[in-house]
Amino acid sequence: MRRRSCISRPVGLALAGLLVMLIGCDRQERSAATPSAGADQPSPAAQGGAGTSVNVTLAASVFPVADLVGRVAGERCHVVTLLPPGRSPHGYSLRPAEAESLVRARMLFAVGHGLDGWAIRAARGVNSRCKVIVLTEALGLEQQVPGHRQQETAEPEQNAGHGSAEQSGAGDEGRAEDAHRGMDPHIWLDPVLAGRIAELAAGELAREDPDGRDVYQRNLFSLKQQLAGLDEEYRTVLASCEGRTLVVFHPGYGYLARRYGLEQLAVAAGDAANPGQVQRIIDTIRGQRIRAVYREPQFDSKWVDFISRATGAQVLVLDSQGHAAKEGYDSYFAMMRTNLAALKEGLRCGS
Repeated sequence: MRRRSCISRPVGLALAGLLVMLIGCDRQERSAATPSAGADQPSPAAQGGAGTSVNVTLAASVFPVADLVGRVAGERCHVVTLLPPGRSPHGYSLRPAEAESLVRARMLFAVGHGLDGWAIRAARGVNSRCKVIVLTEALGLEQQVPGHRQQETAEPEQNAGHGSAEQSGAGDEGRAEDAHRGMDPHIWLDPVLAGRIAELAAGELAREDPDGRDVYQRNLFSLKQQLAGLDEEYRTVLASCEGRTLVVFHPGYGYLARRYGLEQLAVAAGDAANPGQVQRIIDTIRGQRIRAVYREPQFDSKWVDFISRATGAQVLVLDSQGHAAKEGYDSYFAMMRTNLAALKEGLRCGS
């Protein structure tokens, strides 16, 4: 691989000052960018450990995208995840230590639709030579799958479930991003679109590193086969469900629901409190005899618990982000299969 650097000329203290100014970080707590993990074990690209051939640093805003890119990149690249495990990307702010990887990164794979503007702004601010790839734009998804329908969603209270501004880095701008600009950015939850992400990554990497084209294409072929298998698993399981309404905390499952013929019903969207709409969700659960309501680890679950108590619906877990160090969620494929098991249980599939 060519060893062209994506690092701008060092500027010493000026760069450190720029990082603080652009990212607005709290220096009291620093956590290093999290390496992406492989499907069933950490991928060589993500680990970057002994015996690997790490030549280029790539960054991704969120773990599932980092994992997909890492599978395509193989041992030729080192992939880092900017968002720390267990945190919500909505309105997040990078800390200086987390932004350091962007200074070295050749590319940033971001999602768009308001999910990770913090990563896009930081990359463009600290490293003008790092190519920023916004997936929803590059894949032509700007106008697809609304994140929510206002009449069937509600934000229970100010910032409910999204953590405080101190916890999530969200102020007014963060809350605006959290509304997803009215669109659902969680495109990777559709395995078919995950394949398109992989294809895009392979093309970008081959343009940057022509010597590795064959490696990227072989890795892409293998990954596409695995994704096709995952898609078939979802189709088979979800085709037999008694329930078709997916009650979730925030409207992040629109692409998954559309792919497999489900209806997403979200508790929270935007930043407006509307207990009346929460009541309508309760009425819908009762009327349709919906068995489960899903909480998400990145959000406060108190309103999901409230709905559960009011309806008797079981509380189950869906995780759209994954977690590099959490069993069952420590890769894209592990996360998707753990979520499928939860969907099967809650929607009464194959019973």
